[in-house]
Amino acid sequence: YKALSDCATDIQLDEQPELESVLFRFDWAREPRTVDSYSRFLLALVSSSMRAVPGTLRMPVSQPKPRQIKVPDEHDPSSVRFEVDEERSSLVAQRSLDVLRQLLHLVPTCTSVLLEAILAQFPNRRMGGAVLCGWVDSVLKLATFCVPLRVPIIKQCIELMLMLDVEISVDDDVQQKAVTKKSQLSQVCSANDDERRSSLQFDMGFDVRSTSDDASKEEREERYVAAATAALDRERLSRMRTTAATLDSLLHLLLTDIHQHCATSSGSMAADAAASPVAVATRQGLLESFSVAVVTTNRSKFVQFACWYCASLGGGFAIEMIDLLLYKVSDANELPLARQCAALYLGSFLSRSTFLPFALRHTSLHHLADCAHAYVNQMNEVARRPSARLHAVLYSTVQALVYGVCFAYDEYAERVQDAVRNNTPNTHPLAPFQLAALLTHPTNPLKFCSDAVCDEFLRLAPSLGLPWVSEIIRRNRRIVLPADAAWVDSAPLHFFPFDPFVLTQSSTFIETDAYRHYAEKTVRVTGAECGFGDVFVRPDTWSSDDESDADDDDDDDDDD
Repeated sequence: YKALSDCATDIQLDEQPELESVLFRFDWAREPRTVDSYSRFLLALVSSSMRAVPGTLRMPVSQPKPRQIKVPDEHDPSSVRFEVDEERSSLVAQRSLDVLRQLLHLVPTCTSVLLEAILAQFPNRRMGGAVLCGWVDSVLKLATFCVPLRVPIIKQCIELMLMLDVEISVDDDVQQKAVTKKSQLSQVCSANDDERRSSLQFDMGFDVRSTSDDASKEEREERYVAAATAALDRERLSRMRTTAATLDSLLHLLLTDIHQHCATSSGSMAADAAASPVAVATRQGLLESFSVAVVTTNRSKFVQFACWYCASLGGGFAIEMIDLLLYKVSDANELPLARQCAALYLGSFLSRSTFLPFALRHTSLHHLADCAHAYVNQMNEVARRPSARLHAVLYSTVQALVYGVCFAYDEYAERVQDAVRNNTPNTHPLAPFQLAALLTHPTNPLKFCSDAVCDEFLRLAPSLGLPWVSEIIRRNRRIVLPADAAWVDSAPLHFFPFDPFVLTQSSTFIETDAYRHYAEKTVRVTGAECGFGDVFVRPDTWSSDDESDADDDDDDDDDD
């Protein structure tokens, strides 16, 4: 390699392409002297010709992927299993990063070529957890001393984690798929016994020969379906645990990197830390990923906490997130799904963050209410009817608003009590929201809110000066929506992005005083229940005829 360094100017890779496969084949786990000589050769090769830069960069970039070695099985010597050689992989990754640092110092303008090489080598999510973690750890370290690449690298890492996140299927669509699968199994069971046994054994991998032939057709079908469903559940649970463990490790690496570059020893983001180039690039990468990928993924449960943690450190990142979400909700050019998810993200973020002052949360909810009013004011007469297909954005926005009010009940109840005591209706904290105009609108938003949110709002509303809410919810429970107006399975309304974090390793960054768990609110006697709040919050559109109709309906229910 010393000799090759001396004649580096004579090596023309474009005229002799066969040399590339030979020169760029090297074992980075060799003795240090050989590694140093080879590193100097790469630097000499790049110094002699810029045409050698792409191949020279691709070579060390491909090295950080952890190497797997064959290990004999203790119980079965004839079989082997694959394990990651952690010591060797760590050594190779560190040496690759060292030579990349030297190449970037020599050619600072080669970042675009380096990024292209990194994206080409980025591992697939199907690879093992150790491989993914080793690669992400290496590229995050690379992005520390190569700041121009930090934004795209963070975005690529979050995209990888999102793909793993959505695979952890613990929501309602999995149950629907299980029902569909059970229906398919029933169809299989309706075939003759030989076809049924061969089909189930081939697809499901469990033995059905123990089933008694004396059983009836219905009993055999139930046993086949039960066994198949159990096997599916075990397989899905095992796959989900493996994916969750991998995602947990990846998130821990990302959160550690955010803490290292954006937080001080006290755990907050100081002014100098927020202004550092690495911290600025980190926040930019997180915000762009949050805007483009995270918000539009209504099945994500964990990746968004990377942005939440960065916001908890201060430095204005929380305000940037709030402004972004409000802009998405109010932008009529956005896709409806993106606007829905943005509203739900905003409601959950405001509710779960203890580091946000009440004034900021109240102002943000006020803006969210303005978005809902703007949506209602632009509605034509034909569309003024309950329909999840037409008004999903409105329903998500109203639910996020009600959800935020429930979480901030103690602050609002205290201010309502002050307004009642001082007999100053204009100081009622919820008056600017104009909830009456929203909740009594012909589109009937409360009918489409989550049952849990409605139940809690029903319990708290009277003490906030909203006694008429109970009338709306009682009526809604007697209403049966037509099929074209109800929610479809893919609707994300019951999606609460910042619900409690359940991953174990990375939870050390989340389960802190900055995160708010919901505690059952003790209803306060504010005086608004006596009719004070009813005077100026009660909807004018709620006519006496409607009330009499509601009373008649209640009498009919009692008679029934």
